[in-house]
Amino acid sequence: MWSQLTIGWQWSRPASTASAAGFATVATSVAMSALLVIAVLAALPVLGTVGRRIATRQAGGLLRPSAALVMAGAIVFAGGRHFENGWPGTGGHGGLIPGGVAAFEWATSLSVSSYWAHPGALGAFPAPEVAWMAVCPLAQAAAVISAAIVVRRAALSARVLAFETRLAAAACTVMIGLLAGCSCWVATGGQPAGGQRSGGQPSLFHAGLIDVAGIAVLSLALAIAVQAARTARRGLGLARG
Repeated sequence: MWSQLTIGWQWSRPASTASAAGFATVATSVAMSALLVIAVLAALPVLGTVGRRIATRQAGGLLRPSAALVMAGAIVFAGGRHFENGWPGTGGHGGLIPGGVAAFEWATSLSVSSYWAHPGALGAFPAPEVAWMAVCPLAQAAAVISAAIVVRRAALSARVLAFETRLAAAACTVMIGLLAGCSCWVATGGQPAGGQRSGGQPSLFHAGLIDVAGIAVLSLALAIAVQAARTARRGLGLARG
């Protein structure tokens, strides 16, 4: 959804950020930037702990999930860098975020597409792109699962756990803003001031059924994140006890 909003902004920037499409684009861009910062801050102490354990030969089940995480991350990064060259925003009038960032995000979210329900239209895509659309979510899932295993097995200190727990709460707060921006956009049908493109075609900001499904997935993800943060707080309390 963020990718769709940034492409729409690139080609037909809303007259006002107070419009649903304008607000959603700004809100999601700020939220995604904040989540990226939180992710980096959360990863650093874990990487440090894992690195020390591997260096001192105390890996204890960390080698395989760590290798899987590196491999899955490399696939997502390499594929995203390759396919970002086909970003539809190229040639637009100016974006809200750097074009390279928007292009990479678009390439790594290609699999979230209504074209799966239209095999005829999907068949017109280049075969490598269709293959990437199938491989990318699998690599992303592998990265998430292996990262979770690494965190569980890393035996983080109470101090690091407390830091991660605070970041978890911050991430949930930011995600509420992300969900609010997307919900506002989808609830209005995604039409900014002006509504239609030339020729009566829907605006680039038009929100379809796949975006409604996206809201449902975001809501589920937020619920899981909140529960995870609560579990982390309970675990921290037990560790301190």
